[in-house]
Amino acid sequence: MIGNEALDQARDPDAQAPAWPPVREATPLDRYRIKRGRDGEVLTCIEAPTVTIRIKHGFCVTASAARSFASGSIFLDGAAQGEPFIDPKRQVYNLDHHEGCVRAFTLATCEQAMVLIRKGLDLRKRDWTVYANDPDLDTILAIWVLLNHIRLNELNGKTRVRIMPLLRLQGLIDAQGLEMKDLCGLPPELLAETQASIDELRARELALKKRGRWQASDLLRFTADRLRAIDRLVYPPKHFDDVAEIDELVRAEIAGGSVAIVCRASAGIYEVERQLRRRASRRCTRT
Repeated sequence: MIGNEALDQARDPDAQAPAWPPVREATPLDRYRIKRGRDGEVLTCIEAPTVTIRIKHGFCVTASAARSFASGSIFLDGAAQGEPFIDPKRQVYNLDHHEGCVRAFTLATCEQAMVLIRKGLDLRKRDWTVYANDPDLDTILAIWVLLNHIRLNELNGKTRVRIMPLLRLQGLIDAQGLEMKDLCGLPPELLAETQASIDELRARELALKKRGRWQASDLLRFTADRLRAIDRLVYPPKHFDDVAEIDELVRAEIAGGSVAIVCRASAGIYEVERQLRRRASRRCTRT
């Protein structure tokens, strides 16, 4: 169709428009995955392949048992009965603020997690298992910190700036009570905004508890959902557009302090190598 005939149809409001294919929006990268391991399901993050999260209703070990747990164990907020402790030699940590401490002077679990990674604990150097038994917001924020440790340690500090008001306010409320929230030191506008975010993040937990369904809920999937909600608060919409999905199948130490990784990915080899170097902490050689 050319000339006036085409113009006439263009002006005709009843003319049928060309059947252009629909524009499909890119699906945001889902970084949090639930996998089935030898001892049941675990929660992981594709950007923190060395960290595995285990959450089970009622899980709790004694203080002495926690100290003798396998190296690379981190207990969160009541998963180990006893005082908070750090054992850098055995690499076992109990992030808690309920027993064996002066609670008024002890940071909540989420802030302890942030201090731990900012003080130099490099979670990329070995495999870690994180244990939790009740994913309230304090625990979920601690898990988020541990799974986002690489981005939180970036020199530009942008991710820390976005998450710290949330950690500070929720940590203070959890440790001191809602009536003491002014001690977090946030300006009024930011305080109100952060409180609204906390209310939004806790809404599902409170609804499940109100209906008596908390004990029967799937804690791993609930936690993964809340982690994604925190991501939406912290990261811009297209923040992960350049992150390739890399599924690590096997990781092993080799000579010279290098790490050998067998992985599956849809991205090109150079992009995979770049991201693996960032995640591995040590030298990763392409073969």
